[in-house]
Amino acid sequence: MLGEREFTSEEVARYCGVTRPAVVSWIDRSLLPAHRTGGGHRRILRPDLARFLEQQGYEVPPEVSRVRPLLFAVGGDPVNADVLAGVFAQDFEVHAAAASIDVLLSLGTLRPDVLVAAIPMPALDGARLLLAASRSPAMADTLRVAVVARADQATSARRQGAEIAFPCDRLGELYAAVVARVSDRQRRQMV
Repeated sequence: MLGEREFTSEEVARYCGVTRPAVVSWIDRSLLPAHRTGGGHRRILRPDLARFLEQQGYEVPPEVSRVRPLLFAVGGDPVNADVLAGVFAQDFEVHAAAASIDVLLSLGTLRPDVLVAAIPMPALDGARLLLAASRSPAMADTLRVAVVARADQATSARRQGAEIAFPCDRLGELYAAVVARVSDRQRRQMV
């Protein structure tokens, strides 16, 4: 199972529309449970932040309310998206979609931790989707992953914005690489 997500006081301040010193004050007054890292930084566990936001009447963003990291799988058709979703279902909350314009609308709302796009896709250019995600400030923290038809397409997919790219006949390796990268990001967020 992937590690638990922690949030910084700066992130909490953005969610609440307040300053970082206001969040520090909440922590110091024991209104918001937190702990300190070895470097002295305050970190708030996801369940504690979700509970605090709910109790104080703030909107709970999806990245705070979900227990497991969200993976958005976009395939060439519903079957391909479901296959991709099935690969990751053990460790991720998965949203699977066939390639369509609705994918773009969902991405902005869901703000997934991981975006997995099949390349090629008939209805939507997966490479352009990954490139657009790599340039979007709203998707800055989203891990971008390409599933390509052939191994020789992986390098091209990386140039188009994919951080990880594997051919579709190596989905087990893809799964391991994505879990390792997400776990590493979670560990770095806790420091």
